[in-house]
Amino acid sequence: MPAGGAPAGRLLAMNPDATPQLADLVDAMSAYVADEALLARHATAARALRSTYDVAECAAHYEALFEEIVGQARTL
Repeated sequence: MPAGGAPAGRLLAMNPDATPQLADLVDAMSAYVADEALLARHATAARALRSTYDVAECAAHYEALFEEIVGQARTL
C-alpha cells in the first residue's frame, strides 16, 4: 500500500518466467467483477499515484540524488 494512501491493486504471485500465476490472476480479476466498489477504489488510487511515476519527476529525483552523492564524495 502506498504511504498514507489506499491500495491501487493487488500483488500477484509470479512464475519463474515472470508471468503471473493464472489462479492468482483469475482471483484478482474475479474480485473486480464481484466488487465494483473495489474496482473503483483501486482505479481512483491508481490515478492518484500516476503522477508519482512521471518520468521527468523520477529523473529529477535521480539527478538530485546523484548530485548529493557526488557532493558527499568530494568532501571525503
